[in-house]
Amino acid sequence: MAAIEEPKKPMSAYFLYIQANRDAVQNELGVKDFGPVTKNLSARWKALSASERTKFDKQAADAKAQYDKDLAAFQAAGGVKGAKRKEAKQAKDAKAAKKTKKSADTASGKPKKPAGGAYGVYMSHHREEIMKGLPAGSKITAITKTGGERWKALSAKDKEKYEKEYRIKKAKYEEELKAWKETNGGAADDDDEDANDDGAVGGA
Repeated sequence: MAAIEEPKKPMSAYFLYIQANRDAVQNELGVKDFGPVTKNLSARWKALSASERTKFDKQAADAKAQYDKDLAAFQAAGGVKGAKRKEAKQAKDAKAAKKTKKSADTASGKPKKPAGGAYGVYMSHHREEIMKGLPAGSKITAITKTGGERWKALSAKDKEKYEKEYRIKKAKYEEELKAWKETNGGAADDDDEDANDDGAVGGA
């Protein structure tokens, strides 16, 4: 049995009106920008008569009744209201904190860990060449796919020079990181991501 999803909060009568009339107003104004379209819709909503609002009020009331029913079923099945949103917020906050820490590390001169192993080195040398060989406007995934295929097709002998360059880069990084930690009290965590920007294809 599939897990029961927490029901989404229903829209108010105002937002139901916005949803129902947005396309028409966009066409009428000839723009799709959020600001002017919403401003126009808001003014129209305020000018509606009570009778014109009735159908939207009823839709909102019906949606609220269904939401309350679905929420009760969700909670009866063991669901916790707001848990999913809380988890998403925590993940977002953690990502923001990591980004802030990374910015602070960069500002303090922390050396950047070489990413992607030997494959990462190969891509740094051939990315531009691969891009030129692909159709204009190709996505990063196309570059990754082509680069990965070329890398896998290389012989062990051809890969060796990239592996050697990576070992040199890694050794230099470790020396610079050690010096940086000594300068900064040795308190930093070496939590740079090993995943390379082009996809984990493998370094050997």
